[in-house]
Amino acid sequence: MIGPSNEIKSKDENILTMAVEMAHAHNLILRGMNSIYHQCEHVTEPADITDFVLYIKTWGDMVHHHHSMEETEAFPLWDEIAKAGGASESITSRNIEQHHAFEVGFEDFRTYAEDMQGGKAQYDGKKVKAMLESFAAVLNEHLHDEVKMILDMDKYDGVALKKVMDAAAQKSINSADPVWFPTRWQLERR
Repeated sequence: MIGPSNEIKSKDENILTMAVEMAHAHNLILRGMNSIYHQCEHVTEPADITDFVLYIKTWGDMVHHHHSMEETEAFPLWDEIAKAGGASESITSRNIEQHHAFEVGFEDFRTYAEDMQGGKAQYDGKKVKAMLESFAAVLNEHLHDEVKMILDMDKYDGVALKKVMDAAAQKSINSADPVWFPTRWQLERR
């Protein structure tokens, strides 16, 4: 739980570690989103636009991968562990609802980045900002709520929950693209 001094607290070391690890991942997401938001209207040179569009696309793909892995690898097993520990309902359902709440705007944003990369759309910093604004508040709330949800899991089997998170993290690492090779389009645009 978050205590009076806003420090993260838990009785279970495994839960605390999970919350801190998730907070670090979410901090990367927030900082990426903030950097896109604050820079999007200032990127004007063609080479810079090409690089910035790649940054936007990479950020979007990373966020998508993160949330997909949570929903397929961690959440179902966390729910099973919580139910075995006495939970009467899903402990992760609110997180999934929040994923769906920002999904349309977020996926439109990813599609726009893909279209810009593929030459189907022109870069427009004002549009990037407006698209971010369409889902940023819900995404921000979700990223904070999810850490709180993890801290609330300290009444369940922390060792088992941490094992699930570690396995999901490893699967995420194994399924991520380890080497990025620029596409022909990206090389030609330089």
